[in-house]
Amino acid sequence: MSESQAGKPLETITAEIRKHDERMKQAYTALMKSFAENELTARIAALRSSQNLWAGFRDANCKYYFLEFEKSALGPMMSASCNLRMTVARANELEDEVRSQLD
Repeated sequence: MSESQAGKPLETITAEIRKHDERMKQAYTALMKSFAENELTARIAALRSSQNLWAGFRDANCKYYFLEFEKSALGPMMSASCNLRMTVARANELEDEVRSQLD
């Protein structure tokens, strides 16, 4: 497999991460707006804190997977796969919360 072919799966995962990161950001922004409109300052602070803590956990967790394979070409792929999995899950979680705010 050529070097350019080997990079394709990683490029694909990176593109997917960007797509789901945008979903997550849109849901986060919608929640913050809803909480602000309803003067729910404690929920604003809690969401901001949980998002920051989640991002730190995602980074540490995915570094763990990278380090397991750091001496091979799999390291970046494992880290990116972890990042994608966690970002999709967080985007789904926040979108579910947005939907529950509409009910």
